[in-house]
Amino acid sequence: MSITKKILINHHDKLLEAFSGYRDFCRILTDGYALIASDMTLIDCNQEFCRMLEGKKKRLLKEGQVSNMFEVFLGEKQVALEDLLDINKPQRVDQVTMCVNGNKLLVVISYFPFFDNGIYLGSLAIFRNMTDESILQYKYKDKYLEAMTDPLTELKNRSYFMQELERLTELYFEDKQNNYFSVVLLDIDYFKKVNDTYGHQAGDAVLVEVAKSLRKNVFESDIVGRYGGEEFVILFPNVNLNDAMRICERLRRKLESKTITHDSKKIKITASFGVTQISGNSDKANLMLERADTALYEAKDAGRNQVKSK
Repeated sequence: MSITKKILINHHDKLLEAFSGYRDFCRILTDGYALIASDMTLIDCNQEFCRMLEGKKKRLLKEGQVSNMFEVFLGEKQVALEDLLDINKPQRVDQVTMCVNGNKLLVVISYFPFFDNGIYLGSLAIFRNMTDESILQYKYKDKYLEAMTDPLTELKNRSYFMQELERLTELYFEDKQNNYFSVVLLDIDYFKKVNDTYGHQAGDAVLVEVAKSLRKNVFESDIVGRYGGEEFVILFPNVNLNDAMRICERLRRKLESKTITHDSKKIKITASFGVTQISGNSDKANLMLERADTALYEAKDAGRNQVKSK
């Protein structure tokens, strides 16, 4: 092995070591990211970056050179990706066009450089795909958002949730190491009693406050939706079952401690949770929902206001 190659391998190892402190942060990103060495070798990436490049992670890592994977344009001018990079400081480059297999993506690229004793090792590059947002902004954005949003709680609706559940399931089977996720069904306990005692407007107020509490206490990358009636759903990307159980227990306590005021009346609520994680070689969206539903009913049968898993 040549001295130059040994030096590059050493730099790659040091880059991975420097990046390790940011890996947990990158796991919750909904944008694509690539860890690019100083010689433009792809060291690591996530599935969103792979999706943007229409390739699988193993193939992209084997291909190696990021500069050969796509073309970059600023306006009408083609530029080399490395020429966009100011290695002296973090930066953001807007209005970048990536050409991948003849398809154009409008992206924003943010860079964060890594150094070792003043020697540049490489950069973490985050690619935000603005293509769909740009198209929807001019044509379909309002209608799409309306179609995918529950009008009362302003959470995502069942249709959107099912789309994302199917998408995450596909990603899992492409790369099981990095794409596990958990699914949660939760139900407001004795919700019918709230409607019967305080009226349906009070029931609506309870649904809105539960939605706010759930959304406030999870990450932006987590998907919270209204499944129907008094039932809600949560998708936790890159969260295993044990961690999902802990998060749901925290959410349960938050709801238990809330007092909802409507027309000067104070309403206390609790909720039951059913949690599951994708597993096996042939798991499906409907099977996960069945397991979460079974766990939810076990929580109810055990006295409600509990978190159960299946």
